[in-house]
Amino acid sequence: MRNFLWTGQELKSTSHKVSWEEVCKPKTEGGLRIRNLQDWNKAAATKHIWNLLAEGNSLWEKWVDKWLIKGRCFWEIKKPTDCSWVWKCLLSLRPLVHDYIITKIGDGTQTIMWFDYWLPIGRIVQKYGESVICD
Repeated sequence: MRNFLWTGQELKSTSHKVSWEEVCKPKTEGGLRIRNLQDWNKAAATKHIWNLLAEGNSLWEKWVDKWLIKGRCFWEIKKPTDCSWVWKCLLSLRPLVHDYIITKIGDGTQTIMWFDYWLPIGRIVQKYGESVICD
């Protein structure tokens, strides 16, 4: 399909017959309904973040909590240089995800007052800055 839509040789520089955005459109809009893998990967990764924050009981979630999160706040963890590509991807998607997650306070043991989104105004650290944080 690549050879039909674009050029026969990967390194050959010619104009493309169809853009990738056009190929990804639904058939009703003239596209081929091929999914954009970058968007698909981002959606799958954000689902992993949701599962981590929803405190599921899967083996993977328990492993990530014990070995990568280590009792820290998911939103505060600095991106290590020696971690896997998957973990770097999950950490880099935090800005995209955090505005869509609202924390239920419950008994307060799982809520981090400064960083969790539990007020209508958003996260306190975003509203007032890190200079007001104290334990």
